[in-house]
Amino acid sequence: MASLLLFSLFSLISGISGVFVILGDTFEFPKTASCQKKGAQLWHPLDSSRNVLVARWDGVWIPSQYYEDRIDLNASVVLKNINFNDNGLFELSCEEAPTQLDVVRASEVSVSAGGAVSFSFFYVTSGAQGMFRLDRNRETVCELDLSSGTITDGTGSEERFSLPSDWRRRGDLTPTLQRVKPEDQGDYFAYVEGKDGKRRGLSAWRIKVLDQDPDQTTATPGPADEMTDNRSHLDSPLNGTSGGRMKTWITVSITAAVTSALWALCCFSVWWLKFRRPNVSPGPDGGELNLGLLTNGNPAGPQTNGVVKVQNLIQSTKKTQMESTATT
Repeated sequence: MASLLLFSLFSLISGISGVFVILGDTFEFPKTASCQKKGAQLWHPLDSSRNVLVARWDGVWIPSQYYEDRIDLNASVVLKNINFNDNGLFELSCEEAPTQLDVVRASEVSVSAGGAVSFSFFYVTSGAQGMFRLDRNRETVCELDLSSGTITDGTGSEERFSLPSDWRRRGDLTPTLQRVKPEDQGDYFAYVEGKDGKRRGLSAWRIKVLDQDPDQTTATPGPADEMTDNRSHLDSPLNGTSGGRMKTWITVSITAAVTSALWALCCFSVWWLKFRRPNVSPGPDGGELNLGLLTNGNPAGPQTNGVVKVQNLIQSTKKTQMESTATT
């Protein structure tokens, strides 16, 4: 046990590069297939005081109680359903070099062939040294020297990657892959490797390339923390455009309602003036007033100012009756 702890300390000091593993995936420890010796063991140091037995060899690799639901009896150790507690070193008793797992959560992105996809990555670039790298399936496809600013594309991705022109000032190292091909599908890992050999800022994406649909517009995914798939970039149904249209329809509806009400009132006024016989007082001789006075001789009915004339005529008639009574 003490030797394992000492060896773990040596491994950490030497800066062993880890193997990137996506959360929830399965990982096979390849060296266990060649370490089939009686008493061989695979250990996972959790901290300076705890070492957890992962599996031991006895004709097959037999998982410990702690891992029995994640490792099957097999000729090699295959760890299923990787979680964040699997970060760190795994040491095989018959091998000198340990295996380090770097577990990372990946964003799943779908992109149409021929489209573009961006891998959002931000880092403190002021005075930074080292290399920014984007790997696909453990092969570097884009590399940026933070000191010189030189960009190098990997095999198969030549002249298809671009970075923001002001990356040094803003710390935005987001690479964008143009003209996506079916062979671009895979797992991508972005990180900065410093002069000390340590990897920092690890981010991951799982890219799925779809067949190009000529009737659809290819969407470009956004930042890593937002792009689980293309539907995260669709506009909300109640966006600014539809809201403006809704306000326009409300205005039109109100205007139509007010216009209809005014038109109905106008029609009612015409009907009332045209067909309603006014209740007028009798004339001086006891008979009805001559409606011709109201209509200006037009038997079809009163004019639009007929109501005013009726009121004036009634007042004039009453005044005449009073003067006649006073004279008598």
